Amino acid sequence: GAGVQYQSSSHRTDRVHRVQVERITDRQHQRTVLHPQRKYLKPVYQADRERLVKGLLEHGVVENLEAHFRRKNGDIGIGLMSARIIMIQGEKCILSITREITDRILTEITLRENEAKLREAHHKLERAYEATLRGWAHALELREAETANHSQRVVDLTVRLAQELGIRGEELTHIRRGALLHDIGKMGVPDGILLKPSQLTYDEWVTMRQHTEFARDMLSDIEYLHPCIAIPYSHHEKWDGAGYPQGLSGKEIPLAARIFAIVDVYDALTHDRPYRPAWSVKDARRFMIEQKGKHFDPDILDLFLKLNVL
Repeated sequence: GAGVQYQSSSHRTDRVHRVQVERITDRQHQRTVLHPQRKYLKPVYQADRERLVKGLLEHGVVENLEAHFRRKNGDIGIGLMSARIIMIQGEKCILSITREITDRILTEITLRENEAKLREAHHKLERAYEATLRGWAHALELREAETANHSQRVVDLTVRLAQELGIRGEELTHIRRGALLHDIGKMGVPDGILLKPSQLTYDEWVTMRQHTEFARDMLSDIEYLHPCIAIPYSHHEKWDGAGYPQGLSGKEIPLAARIFAIVDVYDALTHDRPYRPAWSVKDARRFMIEQKGKHFDPDILDLFLKLNVL
């Protein structure tokens, strides 16, 4: 029997491999190590021992049983035990191999904890980003007193319409941010034009239209806002190609911009502006239907008209 018992060590990640042979002495599964002078890893907890014995009795073999073991120094470690019943000199014995995986388990736990910390840091950064964007939008609203709360209204309705189109996840987040920043380019428009209480002249209108390009230039240097640029830059494009700044038509216009254009016009029509009072919902609805296939994507407009907002 002495020749079949050995102990080996490994320099791999799993620190200790131990092999032992035990004799099964009676039906109560009391076992005696053939060489009791050596101290091998054994399951510490009764439940682990019972799982080991049950597996051997039912199947004759147990593979990779994860259990807690007491080391020679008294510490508790975690190991994978594989065991099988063998015959030695006519007796049933247990041949077991235990591979300690404590370091690996601890590494996995540390990785999970670090991942949780990274997720929390990411969430904090996301909240800081959102607070910054809301601050920018609020600054513009303070400048344009007549359009106060416009940004939040169009954000809420744009997100709702996007969700009706099946948009979820990161794409929805980018749409929400783009809607919040849709008029950020107006920061570059002079007060005399932006706040003028009457109709703009041709030259003033040319300057006002530049706010989409101002927005693109402002946001293009901010990497995390790149996916949001479609709305601030393209929300004045029209389905028939008559919009600005690029004169895109149909599905050349980014989906986010097509969604937002409908919401933006509806909100603008139904709220007071410096140059005109708010329209009734009925008049706004009639105008938007007239613009189907001209200003607006026909399919998205049909879906919008079904929402309980008009």
